[in-house]
Amino acid sequence: MIPKTKIQLLLLLLAYTLTGLAQTSQQTYKEAYDLNFTMAYTPNIVYPWLENAAYANSAESVFLEEAHRTFFAKAYYTDAPLSDRLQTELEQRIILPSAKGKEAVIHLETKGYNIRQATMTIQVLNAQEQVLRTEVCTFSVDTTLTRASKNIDISSAEMLNIQINAVGKNLQEAFLAFSALDIIIDGQSIRQLPIRQPSPIHLNRANIHTPINLQTTRPWSRLQALKNKKIIGLGESIHGNTSLQNMAYDYILHAVENQNARLILLEMPFERALAYNRYIQDERYRLDSSFVQAYPSVSFLNRLRSFNRNRPAKNKVKIYGMDYNYMLTKQQNTAMDIFDFIATINPKAENQHLNQLLVLLTQEDKRLATQFIQTHQQQLTPVLSTEEQASIAHILQLSTDMGASLVKRFQLRDSVMYANAHFLIDNYAKEPTTQVVVYGHGVHINTSSTYPAVATTPLGGYMHQTYGQSYHPLTLLVGEGSTTAYNEEMQMVEAPLTASPAGSIEDVLKQISVPAFYLPFTPEFNRIALTRFKGSSHIHQEFYPFNLYQRFKGAFFIRRSAKDNTEKQVVNTTQPSQQFAKKLKQRQEILRLVREKK
Repeated sequence: MIPKTKIQLLLLLLAYTLTGLAQTSQQTYKEAYDLNFTMAYTPNIVYPWLENAAYANSAESVFLEEAHRTFFAKAYYTDAPLSDRLQTELEQRIILPSAKGKEAVIHLETKGYNIRQATMTIQVLNAQEQVLRTEVCTFSVDTTLTRASKNIDISSAEMLNIQINAVGKNLQEAFLAFSALDIIIDGQSIRQLPIRQPSPIHLNRANIHTPINLQTTRPWSRLQALKNKKIIGLGESIHGNTSLQNMAYDYILHAVENQNARLILLEMPFERALAYNRYIQDERYRLDSSFVQAYPSVSFLNRLRSFNRNRPAKNKVKIYGMDYNYMLTKQQNTAMDIFDFIATINPKAENQHLNQLLVLLTQEDKRLATQFIQTHQQQLTPVLSTEEQASIAHILQLSTDMGASLVKRFQLRDSVMYANAHFLIDNYAKEPTTQVVVYGHGVHINTSSTYPAVATTPLGGYMHQTYGQSYHPLTLLVGEGSTTAYNEEMQMVEAPLTASPAGSIEDVLKQISVPAFYLPFTPEFNRIALTRFKGSSHIHQEFYPFNLYQRFKGAFFIRRSAKDNTEKQVVNTTQPSQQFAKKLKQRQEILRLVREKK
């Protein structure tokens, strides 16, 4: 029996996480990279292990107590509600010592129980963050400590990326405990060596910036570099920073009003954004408060609505979500989000065809709803536009195609974002002169890598493959300030950002003495450097090593973000559940009305 001593580590339960604080070069690799898997948050641990968020519901974090030692482990219990087996993955990216060698041997020590498959994947990366070589070590797990080893050529290497993945036996209690990792380079262990930090970037005369004064009425008038770009990607380095969000939305409005931007794609579920798009298109539509999130704000939507007023349909701007609802339970899924949207159009169940569609959305076979839309287009058009019909059929089919595995649905998010973006661009912004603005976290928008989030091809990578140089990704960075995210008690609170480490991208950009500016990236940025990454949770670390030049074409930078003066309410775990319970009651009431109309 596995002891169920849980620890309250804040996992990568949400899509993103962590980053590193700058420390002195005297720290050793064993300490800085937590090569003994203590999984503790201490000043000595500069770069903690990342836990793959896709497996958050498939394993619990525990400490296994033994006579002389405590082991960190991932465990599965048969009463887990959303998984039928243990699945877990830890990842570490290690900047190699200055004296790079030719060959490395990676040793991993673990033990476990009921593990069906375990692998250690090692990637060799260069200074451009490109994968030079990959080796996979498949190893057996026993209840006693065993060592797995793998040799790999590290010539021309800057970093190693190591992923440890395990899958347990179906419906059987299982655990995998982590003991130690060692890297032997040309016969010498790195564990006691001082860590190496990336060399700093030095700005030169080629780094020409364009100031942006967000306090003026026309802050973007001097920025002509983006005027003729077909698809502009805005990738914020952190979620929840009001200044970055305000900058992004202000730029989007500028692009709509001055650059013929007619399609806006946001990092939110496609299904839930249907209400936003109808709101800015239809003056008669009232936006249900349950659809309104913190961002985009109602004031932003009202600006778009005002822009669309009295314009012909072909010249109106559209707003959609590029993400999808990756959850797949009876109450939380794509079909139920569509149900909620249609219910706002037909609140009194007066339209018989919409009533039929609502009922079909509650059925297990979602193809019935898609078929109904296809065969009743003419009858639905007076209340559900042809654009809405096509959009609903698209996302409903796409969500079905992603399957029922919660792990896979999460892992496939970026490919779904691309499928949605491709569908919308080809249908509503295909003309060369029609601009598209895509706004989300930089981990999705960039063309190179989703590190340090779930490892996959990013949305931007797919976009670059399809649209080439027509896709222009930019990052939004901030030097100082605060951000709003979940704390360890799952409350949404505002907290200060970590100070920018010396030599980091943010520290370098602060040398430009203007409050905000746009800077195209020059080859000087084509190297590994520390830069901020933060998602939906407050984590101790905020800086990671990667190559911004390979990921983006340039940056919008705010030296110091303003205090968030918008009204906030601390959201605890009970309030969302109460809101969800209210939503379930509303659905039941709608279905009751539908049955009465038969």
